[in-house]
Amino acid sequence: MQLTKLKSIAFWFMPLLLLVWWRAHTFAPDIYRETGLKAWPVVEGRSEPLDCDESAYGYMARRQVSGDVLYKDLTEYKPPAGYWFYAVAVAIGGADEITIRLMMLPVILLNCLLIGILLLKECSKPASIVGMLFFILLSTDPFVFGNGSNLEHLMNFLMTCSVACYLKYKRNETQLLWILLAGLCAGLAAMVKQVCLLGLLPIIADQFLLSRFGKKSVKNSVVLISGFTLPVIVVIIVLVFQNNITDARADVLEYSRAMAAGTPPDAKAPPSIYRWLTGNSDPRSGRLPWPFGQTDWLVWWGAGSWPVLLISPFLAMILLIRKNTNTYSPGRVILFHWLACWMMIILPGLYWQHYYLLLAPVSALLAGFSWQAFSNGNASAINSFQKTASLLGKISLLVVLTGLGFIQTRDYLLVPAEKLTSKYKGGAQWVSLRLMSEEIVSRTKNFPEKPGLEVWGWQSPLLFYTGLDAPNRYFFTDPLMKANFQKGHPLTTPRLAELMQSIREKRPGIVFCGDIPFDELKNYLQADYLPSTLTPITPTGQGLYIRKDLYAQFHSPR
Repeated sequence: MQLTKLKSIAFWFMPLLLLVWWRAHTFAPDIYRETGLKAWPVVEGRSEPLDCDESAYGYMARRQVSGDVLYKDLTEYKPPAGYWFYAVAVAIGGADEITIRLMMLPVILLNCLLIGILLLKECSKPASIVGMLFFILLSTDPFVFGNGSNLEHLMNFLMTCSVACYLKYKRNETQLLWILLAGLCAGLAAMVKQVCLLGLLPIIADQFLLSRFGKKSVKNSVVLISGFTLPVIVVIIVLVFQNNITDARADVLEYSRAMAAGTPPDAKAPPSIYRWLTGNSDPRSGRLPWPFGQTDWLVWWGAGSWPVLLISPFLAMILLIRKNTNTYSPGRVILFHWLACWMMIILPGLYWQHYYLLLAPVSALLAGFSWQAFSNGNASAINSFQKTASLLGKISLLVVLTGLGFIQTRDYLLVPAEKLTSKYKGGAQWVSLRLMSEEIVSRTKNFPEKPGLEVWGWQSPLLFYTGLDAPNRYFFTDPLMKANFQKGHPLTTPRLAELMQSIREKRPGIVFCGDIPFDELKNYLQADYLPSTLTPITPTGQGLYIRKDLYAQFHSPR
């Protein structure tokens, strides 16, 4: 009995321990510096710096903890749940890099555990292990920013919870509480990013496929949608209580929709007919796998996750043709969920790398259910051909898992942590921004008061690492504003006017132009600021500027 219990503990503990160790490579140098523990193959240099999204959310979290309000004092274009999650983490651990690195670890561990439990309940122990191993590798893939604290991790966990609750309902179909909870989890995910509304579609499709618009499917869909609306109602009540519901509506509903529809693709982006697949490419090589040719955008799948992308449609077909009872077909629900995740990637039309993280949990579930389908096929096979086909299916899954492990070991585990961002994410600037931030902190520590920092661009790491505040709520130059600041836009023009008004009133001591400054900002800088010697000023006006009355003190010998 004791041995059986130990085996059960090891079954769950070992994959979770592997996940923690695997992800910790990203910040292994910090662990080594603090503890002397050198438990990774490569521990050198510094930990990977935060990317622009992590830094923006961390900055917003620090401001929220100090009393500022979302949308009123800090503009962003997603619902508030993810920002609140960041704020809770910063309130507990402080506004530093290690807090941001660790905050998503419990969420990812719970997602891995839930995938394992779901596959164990629906399939078998081997299928559970296969699914968890796939998830560990896919969810940490640096090519899709998986080793960071992107909000997709939180969305993934909540959507996995939704699927698990629905499958729990389907095993009995008498306890409507589980379908209510499925809707609740999907609603929570949608309060992180609006696109998770599509998480309802797999459940609704499965219900109506079974009862053909019967009373039962209508009743269940009403319960599901009721669960979905509960988090929405709570969020609205909080926003009303904070007196920022109007600002939230303008950002989350109006501006985000305009940004998705009105942000033009880059001039060198791949054709739209297959850009949903290639996403963004690597500007250093510009090479895409045959037959796609060349591009100047980052290719996520042609590097880290391509073995899974290659096999996933075949796994989906296996679940489609797998024999199930009419009332209970968990594989079909997973198939619908896989299609919904692709819709979440495609419909916004932006194709940023981290969107493809949404495929990690459902791909792991596809692998686990397919493993069980191959096992069942072998057990029920009536001839050698069927047995051989099932065996080859399991071997193919193991080959894909091994190939994925090899790629992630070579391109993640054996790469120094600080180099991950510049090698795979186009984030060499984030390394430089962290160093620049440390220099700014050193030069301003004796200032009588914090100078304030305006960032025109996506360089939010400056705000996070310096601990300085932007003079306005528009601290992050979004794609729509970047695309229209010269020619004007009905939504961006008033925001630029508000931004300039706050700059004139608060006169930040430091201004960094990561993007080409618009004319009014450029004229203001020429009148009241001097270019810093820390960074060269480009002919288009990009670079670091210091207010004239602070310039001598900022550049004084130390």
